[in-house]
Amino acid sequence: MALGIPVNPNGPACPMFTPRNNISQYAEGINTISPSRASETNLEDLKHKLEELEIKLQKIKDMLQKLG
Repeated sequence: MALGIPVNPNGPACPMFTPRNNISQYAEGINTISPSRASETNLEDLKHKLEELEIKLQKIKDMLQKLG
């Protein structure tokens, strides 16, 4: 019990929480690609996503440096 409210330790942290399944969404996207180009297209997509994440990471690092 936390703050007089019963808590289920095996339940979700928030009853309104609905987890997203990114793997199944990504797998659905693979099915729309022709098998001959599937690996090439996926590699290009992954490279693009990696570049976007590197930019976001650099922005976060810059913000942390300004705070510190």
